Amino acid sequence: MPQNRRTRIRTWQSDSNLEHSSAHSEPSTALAASVQEAPVGDLAHPQAMSSKQMLHLQRVMGNQAVVRLLAANGQAASPTVQTSIQRYPADVLDVPLKKKKWKSYTAAVERSAEGVSGGVNFYRSKPKKGPVETVVVKPEHRTFGADLNRGTGQLAETKLREAGFAVPKSRRVDASQPEGQEIVSVMEKFGVPFMYQHGEQSYDDIGHLQLMDVAAGESLAKYLKKGVDPGQEVEKVDRAMELLTNSNFKGQLAKLIATDIVLGNDDRISHYVQNFGNLMISGTNIVPIDSDSDLTPNFSVAGRREALQKLAQRPEEIADNFLNGVDVYLRLENNATADLFRQHNMYRMLRESLIRALKDASYVAAARNNKIATGEHADVIQQRQEVLREYLRG
Repeated sequence: MPQNRRTRIRTWQSDSNLEHSSAHSEPSTALAASVQEAPVGDLAHPQAMSSKQMLHLQRVMGNQAVVRLLAANGQAASPTVQTSIQRYPADVLDVPLKKKKWKSYTAAVERSAEGVSGGVNFYRSKPKKGPVETVVVKPEHRTFGADLNRGTGQLAETKLREAGFAVPKSRRVDASQPEGQEIVSVMEKFGVPFMYQHGEQSYDDIGHLQLMDVAAGESLAKYLKKGVDPGQEVEKVDRAMELLTNSNFKGQLAKLIATDIVLGNDDRISHYVQNFGNLMISGTNIVPIDSDSDLTPNFSVAGRREALQKLAQRPEEIADNFLNGVDVYLRLENNATADLFRQHNMYRMLRESLIRALKDASYVAAARNNKIATGEHADVIQQRQEVLREYLRG
């Protein structure tokens, strides 16, 4: 790899991040307290934020990049992207494409609009090439998850499927192999840098590429911040409350939060993270996307104790963080909508029922017969389960 690639990457990032963010991204959100304490500027107008402000929000919120594609569905396409029907082969997430097929199928590649987080790319197919319109490609750093056979993201997806969630299909490609090299070549052909980004740091030492399907539905972030005409704020809050108080939704939400904590995923919802972009809703069902884990031996229990303890003994802190996130996303539309949510006659019941659901989910997550505690990296998960059981007994 050329010696000056990293310099070129950072130069590109500095010149492009804010432009991309202002043109396409949905506003980032964070803990209400963090938003108030940090110099984040106007959340309703992220294009006016500085790089420092955007990076602060990213460190609190995590990666919402995959949701950008879904948020754009049904809207006017970027002039740089072909608007014709786009198609990849049906088995693109099952078997490698043949030599030069990525080049022949791909009409455009877009880097995630958020720019400052994640590093997810959207590969758009040429018309009439097959049934798959878009493939999401996420670079993985060579060091992070290097001792995992399937990568931190794909392993998390496997465990979430075992827990009963409908997770979109994915495939992992070695970046040093012919198919991986061609994917990278196509990426760079369209001016997208080959890099992995984590917080403020950019890395060009890529080990694998995770290819992902697109989930059905819309993100909880998009659902909550969807605008309404003046005078319809009450109806919007009523609709949001109907979803949030639904027993199926609450049960799946609590189960997902508990499973993420055991798996070590800090990029969705926990006692301090509010990344509603990585949580898709279809009816009252939840579809987790862009999942991650830290199941390597070096991350067995260390760093997990606080989250495990809060899940077992102080679930109200997790529930309050989630509700704060709902408030912040609603406030991105207008303050009146968020105020109506806090004042809603169902708010107290919602909070209490979320706490109970999280408590129930903690026992499920700690159960010895939980399917996520079998198979790959079962020893690490079982260690965390034992810690969780200790906190539940305490």
